[in-house]
Amino acid sequence: MALENLKQHLQLKSSGEQSAPDKVLDVLLAAATNNTSIEHECSVLEGAPSPNTVRGVLRESLELQNLERQVNQALWAHLNPRYWKGSQKIAVDLVEVPVKGLAAKDSDEIRRGQAKQGTTHFHVFATAYVVRQHRRVTLALHYVRQEESLVSVLDALKSWLDDLGIQVGLWLADRAFCSVAALRWFSQQPEALFANGGTRQKSSALR
Repeated sequence: MALENLKQHLQLKSSGEQSAPDKVLDVLLAAATNNTSIEHECSVLEGAPSPNTVRGVLRESLELQNLERQVNQALWAHLNPRYWKGSQKIAVDLVEVPVKGLAAKDSDEIRRGQAKQGTTHFHVFATAYVVRQHRRVTLALHYVRQEESLVSVLDALKSWLDDLGIQVGLWLADRAFCSVAALRWFSQQPEALFANGGTRQKSSALR
């Protein structure tokens, strides 16, 4: 199902059998599932293209801004309709992926942060999600640029949720969003409520 979903939403360019979308996506899904690398999966999957072929297809096919929209649409493709009913408790966080090389195209693709795993440079993703039956269900993803403010990140996530028709009743955020500007953003959201002693008050919640 993941393969068919990505084939539908990611417009991968193919120049032959070895660069066919099915083969490229097989490698990516295997690497993601097994927590390995493109090189490893290309070496163990029967009939897989070379690592350079996989990267070439991705480089020629995907542009970051369009990719963000395509990925979000793929996330929504099989979302249960109950997520549209009533207000939701939405959690937001930042995910940092260490980078020890150079930016692929633009320098602002890489954001600096506190040292982790021997580097201070990261690819950073912001996500909005709910938890259902003890499982995380990601509703929206946003790629965070180098100088992008936390308010801009929150605006981007909320815009995706608005497109999806999700009403937020409670915002939950990790400590990465603990700044004056972000706290002010949460407090200004007209629909954000939380229960307190039997009453409901306009506010935000940070966890």
